Amino acid sequence: MDQQVFALTQKGSAELLAADTSLSAAELELLVLIDGRSSVAQIVPAASSLAPEAVVAALQKLAASGYIASAADITIDAIDSGDFFTKALAAPTAGGASPQAASESDAGVSSLTLEAGRPVTVQDVLPYAEKHLTDVLG
Repeated sequence: MDQQVFALTQKGSAELLAADTSLSAAELELLVLIDGRSSVAQIVPAASSLAPEAVVAALQKLAASGYIASAADITIDAIDSGDFFTKALAAPTAGGASPQAASESDAGVSSLTLEAGRPVTVQDVLPYAEKHLTDVLG
């Protein structure tokens, strides 16, 4: 499990934004630490208030409860990661600039930003792009 990378599900994201919670302080701490890029081995030392075994047990509980999932299995706001590999259309954004002007070097991220209606960064889609490439290239 050390190399496993988790990301928040919609349920996990909603839990972090909610005014109240049924999760423990330790579970909430782990939700904050989960970024879709850090492995369990990297999260364990960051959760310094918990013993390593407690971190693993809490992550397993969060996964079983649907708050987190393998980063490779999560889509951003139900966007197909295949969209990352298509050219963005020049459409105005809220600021008046086209997505391509905002991100000339990455049409895929611009396309996802346009589709999601919120900023999407390369770091947000990197785990999905890697999974897509692995699926396509084997």
